[in-house]
Amino acid sequence: MFTKTAAAVALLLPVLLLAQTTEPCGTMPALANQLQNNPAAAEKMHQIEDFTQKWIDKNAGRVKEMGTIITIPVVVHVLYNAGVPETNISEAKILSQIDVLNADFRRLNENADNTPPEFLPVAADAEIEFCLAQRAPDGFPTSGITRTATVKTSFTTSTDDAKFNNTGGHDAWPSDTYLNMWVVPSINGGNVLGYAQFPGQDAATDGVVIAYNCFGTIPPYITPYIYGRTSVHEIGHWLNLRHIWGDGDCSVDDFVNDTPRSDGPNYGCPTTNSCSNESPDYNDMKENYMDYSNDGCMNLFTLGQKQRMWALFEPGGARYAITQSNGCVPVELGASDASLYNIVQPFGAGNCTVLEPVIQMQNFGTQPLYYVQISYSVDGGELYTTEWTGEVPPAGIVTIALPPVVISNGNLLHNLSVTLNNPNGVPDFNNANNSSMVTFTSDLPGAPIPFADSFESSDFPFGIWDFSSADGQFFGLNNAAGHTGTYSAYMNNFGYIAPGQVDDFILPNLDFENFAPMLEFWVAYAQQTPDEDPDVLEVLVSTDCGETYTTVFIKGGAELATTTEPVLGTAFVPNGNQWRRETVNLFGFGELRNVIIAFRQTRGAGNNLYIDDINITGFTVGTDNPLQQPEIQPQISVYPNPASQTAVVAFSGFNLTQPAVLRVTDYTGRVVMQQSTAMSAQNTQQLNLQQLLPGVYFVSVVQQNKTATQKLVVVK
Repeated sequence: MFTKTAAAVALLLPVLLLAQTTEPCGTMPALANQLQNNPAAAEKMHQIEDFTQKWIDKNAGRVKEMGTIITIPVVVHVLYNAGVPETNISEAKILSQIDVLNADFRRLNENADNTPPEFLPVAADAEIEFCLAQRAPDGFPTSGITRTATVKTSFTTSTDDAKFNNTGGHDAWPSDTYLNMWVVPSINGGNVLGYAQFPGQDAATDGVVIAYNCFGTIPPYITPYIYGRTSVHEIGHWLNLRHIWGDGDCSVDDFVNDTPRSDGPNYGCPTTNSCSNESPDYNDMKENYMDYSNDGCMNLFTLGQKQRMWALFEPGGARYAITQSNGCVPVELGASDASLYNIVQPFGAGNCTVLEPVIQMQNFGTQPLYYVQISYSVDGGELYTTEWTGEVPPAGIVTIALPPVVISNGNLLHNLSVTLNNPNGVPDFNNANNSSMVTFTSDLPGAPIPFADSFESSDFPFGIWDFSSADGQFFGLNNAAGHTGTYSAYMNNFGYIAPGQVDDFILPNLDFENFAPMLEFWVAYAQQTPDEDPDVLEVLVSTDCGETYTTVFIKGGAELATTTEPVLGTAFVPNGNQWRRETVNLFGFGELRNVIIAFRQTRGAGNNLYIDDINITGFTVGTDNPLQQPEIQPQISVYPNPASQTAVVAFSGFNLTQPAVLRVTDYTGRVVMQQSTAMSAQNTQQLNLQQLLPGVYFVSVVQQNKTATQKLVVVK
């Protein structure tokens, strides 16, 4: 029986106990691979487990009948090999699988009467149903089925290659709206029937992968996997259920109170009691969908398993968003419906005080679109109106350049609002998709350099700076530590964990005309644990009014840290010895009159980040005074580090007019990779690590008498 006092310790134990043998289900090996590549994912799983157990404690009395049905939209991505025609499975086979899901999760399966008497009191109607999606992510009707021809005959659990267009698969539909199911020719060379991703992991790979010959109930299929229970089993994992034997022996559990312990999976349909130290001492529940029994043997989920699944759907649960999906709602189309598909970009002309908007319009109607009225405004000011004429077929998209607009105020941030009206001269069928607004940065004449800010003025963050943050957590002013003085800019990472969240603070636009500029700043940062998902600090430069940015500095994790000892359990406040000066060569942006510099943090799971004493200086172009042209030491950084498939090398202090060599050596000094690279203002180069074995390597950038080297750890 499961005890919550052991839950936190036991959560990942099954992953560590995995044997290296072939199994019908590849979910746990896939999980082990995910945790190796992203150790911070373990913390997310602990958070979900904690939420689950608290919800179960609070709702123990209402699980038998929840009183409502959760309906999950499903998209089936069929990946077929033209050389094996039967891999392009029929719609009837797909529908047979949906029927199985609805029967098994509602306990309407024909073999429900085969449940042993001792398990009948806990056999559950999960009150979960599934539908093939009727509404695609773009809002148009869909069959809920995509078909992709692939040259591959097998996909792998270690690379998730079925889930990406560029690896022969198909990109996932948004996982907060759909359950993605990939049906493939085979998995791991035919050694695995299916695998799933547990809640809380990467959205781009969220879903289940099933071999075509154990999907649905219509041939072709392989015996004994003929009743579609492989998909039932894998969707159980997707809904946070573990294998009924806990992926261990009698000492390991599946976090469910009403499933008897087992010392391993059951194959076939045996009657056995592999763990006899429980009371009551029942046989193994070989009938449970989360065992490895034959399809015809399986016939139930339990009430305890239902609790775990339903905890996901509550507000705050890991799959709550899918309960709000409209993917199962049919789409009603009208004759004339103009949709504002995208505001491509408001890009600047000259000094960016003139805005030239470009939009994309999609025909959401059933008839061709010939005419639309377009109205737009900047910062809620004067409303401009123009007319478009042409021809767009149903579902077609057209790009439209709108007449220029003068930006009249001196703010750095602006809003552009666009609305479409009167398609084909009649009222729009659906006004909900007619309008959109974007925020953009204008590039007014820049301020001269030198520029300096030590944050001792109390107007930060409301003075000359601008900010960007999707979740409202901005860089702030801190008076607990400063490199000089009392204050610094900082990001409260310790008090707010949101992996992947991007937060920017943006300098006022600057004038580098006649200068070769340099950026200097001081940073302080600590990790919480050595193997955490790293926080990353970047410095970015824009020369087109903030529409695009070039990374000129990037460090993360241990490379960013200014103290060798992680700081866990308390907020990091640096002392005077825990600051480091960073110097960034901006020579490639010299002579430009309107340049925007932004500091960007991408959150991981580390501790607080501090920035102080930002200083932008330069020497006058054309002078040869060495005092005016400081010797810049070449530097490189490699991120992520450790890395698996690819890494980015960022470099500074090199001559941008001369080529360089990017070289990778192993620990013996043997060159394992070498390529010429042109220096540019972008100052980054991507490394493909797929051919390298796990181990320690050294990455060097060499240019005449300048060399910089960084250690790189490759993991697989």
